[in-house]
Amino acid sequence: MHTLTVQRLGGAGGASVRGFTEEDLGTPGFAEDILAQLTEYDLLICQPDGEISDDGMFRFARQLGPLTSAHPSLRLPDPEEISHHLLPIDSQYSKADAWHTDGTFNDYVPLIALLRADILPSYGGETAWAFTRHAYSSLSAEFRSFVDQLTAIHDNNVAAVEPPVDGDPEMIARYEMFLANRLETEHPVVAIDPLSGDPTLLLGAFAKSVIGFDEGESRALIELVQRRITANENTLRWRWKVGEFALWNNRTTQHYGVNDYGQQHRRMTRFSVAGEPPVGLDGRASRLLRGNSSGYHTTALTRTA
Repeated sequence: MHTLTVQRLGGAGGASVRGFTEEDLGTPGFAEDILAQLTEYDLLICQPDGEISDDGMFRFARQLGPLTSAHPSLRLPDPEEISHHLLPIDSQYSKADAWHTDGTFNDYVPLIALLRADILPSYGGETAWAFTRHAYSSLSAEFRSFVDQLTAIHDNNVAAVEPPVDGDPEMIARYEMFLANRLETEHPVVAIDPLSGDPTLLLGAFAKSVIGFDEGESRALIELVQRRITANENTLRWRWKVGEFALWNNRTTQHYGVNDYGQQHRRMTRFSVAGEPPVGLDGRASRLLRGNSSGYHTTALTRTA
């Protein structure tokens, strides 16, 4: 029988969770306990007693909900295989050093992310989170009423990334796969968090424009709101230990992999729990404008586009 010890880590959100093993991950009620804590804190740093295997992470993640595939642009094995859902976050191929919410270029934005630390550099390599639900509640009433009306376009190639012309063939192949399925989605800037029912801000690095505004105005608006989201008092930065895993509400946070460890190796393992398209305050759902995201979300979810 697990007895969780939960300790708040930051004023805007985040808590550490101790007092469990891999065996506990599969016991009745554990997922419900974790979801209750996640709804309150938006981010949980889980510090298990002993190692958590890929299989243990996979089985636990599936208790939280249906899983996404590893990535919408990767060629993957059968959905019943762990490798269909497991995404290595490996510094040898990429570094997620920009504030972002996972998968917002899709209409079916993941609901929950799980990230385990496997290989860590001798220094640096922390992850930072920003709490978008808290950021929204801290806005003035006048500014909230303005952003409540906004709709943004998110794009998986917002930075106009091009495959490297030379170098590691595997790296080139990964870039080509990423760019092969260009995805654009229209999202409300203020969406309802499915766990808490609270409004939250939905932006990040994949947001490229705001509907009804020109390029310069869009950029200024996105930067203005992003500055509020990522203000120091609204963030939490974590120094990992091998074997820890983080669990966060992907709809109420952004995150950033701090790139301060040079050429050292950093490798993480991620699973994502699928979610329905975000819904704005007016009840309208996000919609896919370009590409095909059907291979990313789970078949247990019903597509509306």
